[in-house]
Amino acid sequence: MKTRKLRTVIASCAAALLALTLAAPMAAAQSGPEPDLTVQSGTSLGGLQLGGSRADGVGDGLIQPMSATGTQPIGSFNYSLGPVTVKVPAGCFLTHIITGGGVQVNRDRAGVDCVGLAATNPSLFCNYQFKFVYRDQQGKVYRTKPSPIYSSCKSQIPVFDAPAPFTGKKGTACVEFWVNAVKRTQQCHSITA
Repeated sequence: MKTRKLRTVIASCAAALLALTLAAPMAAAQSGPEPDLTVQSGTSLGGLQLGGSRADGVGDGLIQPMSATGTQPIGSFNYSLGPVTVKVPAGCFLTHIITGGGVQVNRDRAGVDCVGLAATNPSLFCNYQFKFVYRDQQGKVYRTKPSPIYSSCKSQIPVFDAPAPFTGKKGTACVEFWVNAVKRTQQCHSITA
C-alpha cells in the first residue's frame, strides 16, 4: 500500500513539474495579471487537480480570458517495431495546455514526459504523433490538426504546438497521443464560454 501511495505522489509531482515546465514559456510571454479561467480541465492525477476553472466576471460575459493545463497518464503497453517488441512501463504522462479567450484559441500545445523506470529508457515511443481534435457540444468533430508522424524514438517528447490562433466552438479541445499508429491516451479541456 505504501508503494502505491509513493508512486501516486511521485507521478503527481512529475506531472505538475511537467505542466509548469510547459507553461513557463507562455507565462513569460504574457504581461499583466494572470488570466481568468473559463476552460474546465477534466483531469486529476492521484487526487491532485492539475487544471480547473474559475470566472470572476471580467469581460463582457462572452469573451473572457481562458487558460487550462491538464495531465493524463499514458499507462503501460507493448507494441511491435519490426522484429522487436517495445515494452512501455507506467510512468509517462501527456500534458495539454490551451490558452485564449472565449472560444478564441490562441495556443494549444502538448508534450510527453516520463518518470521512474520509464525515464530510464530514452527511446520508448517510436513513430509518435499528436492529434489535436476539437468537438462541438454535440460531440461532432469540427477540426482536427495532427502533428507530423515522428519516426524517431524518444521518451521525453518536446512540446508540440497545434496551428493557432483560430475561433473554436463551445465543446471540447483534446489532444490524442498516438504511438506506432495506435491511440494510447488523450487529454481534453471543455471550452465553456
